[in-house]
Amino acid sequence: MQFNSILVSLLFMTIFVRTLHGQTCDCRFCLDNVTMNANSERSFSLKNPCQAGTAAAVSSLNVQSKDGSGFQIYTKDDPSELSYYTAGSINSTVTCFNKGSGFNVGGVKSQIYVVIRCKELLRSCSLHYSISLICIPITATSTARSTPSSTVTVITSVKPVTSLSPVATPNWVGIFNMANRCDTKTCCCPSGQASLSRANNNYLRVQCGFVGQCPSTAYLNTLIAMPNSFQTQIEFLGDPIQIMLSQDSRTVELRNLRAPECSESARRNGAMSTAIINSILIALLSGLVSLKQFVM
Repeated sequence: MQFNSILVSLLFMTIFVRTLHGQTCDCRFCLDNVTMNANSERSFSLKNPCQAGTAAAVSSLNVQSKDGSGFQIYTKDDPSELSYYTAGSINSTVTCFNKGSGFNVGGVKSQIYVVIRCKELLRSCSLHYSISLICIPITATSTARSTPSSTVTVITSVKPVTSLSPVATPNWVGIFNMANRCDTKTCCCPSGQASLSRANNNYLRVQCGFVGQCPSTAYLNTLIAMPNSFQTQIEFLGDPIQIMLSQDSRTVELRNLRAPECSESARRNGAMSTAIINSILIALLSGLVSLKQFVM
């Protein structure tokens, strides 16, 4: 009798720990659902393989059990391979797994596979998930613009905005300071500074930390297609985020299309736009001309 009581206690503690682990990994923005049979696996891959000059990679990965069932996650670039990538993969059974943007694994192949395996022996696994797969440039010297592959979270560019002459040129590269307008009590908000840097001619690297109601320690570190206008759109934590650069390239608006209260704005850090520099030069030139006429 005492031995049975110990077994029951251990079983209860195991279920409690697994459930508690699942609670610490939020998957509130996971919109896709799947039910897997006991001791079975399912793979997810790009709808279309990456084009020449780019390689398949995992941008973000978030999976959570809805019924406390345990699972494992693996990544590989060939479905016939027996060995899986160790970077980013897990070997233990969990009820929730979350990797933010920038979780890029894989070699230089055109396809990558995320494999979820239900580790339950007697029951199925009911899961919801959000998986984002992208194509990244193989080398930084590539100059040919490649088209991002079609996935459920594909990054798209918005139609260019027309403006009056003279036509302004967008300057996305720089450090931007957040205005802290986003409501951290209800949202996962960008915090501090956002770094936008040119990865190559085709891609812009976006890096930014987040605070507030985030699934875990959130940090965005991803590549997006280099915008050729003042607008672009990405997806973060399942929400479409519209990014708008001002005509003078000094401010950035991040609009959460599903939750406006989670929107944010940022101002360029200590950099003057081309228009302002030109205005200063014109003012200085006018001053020199006036001074010359006065002296003469």
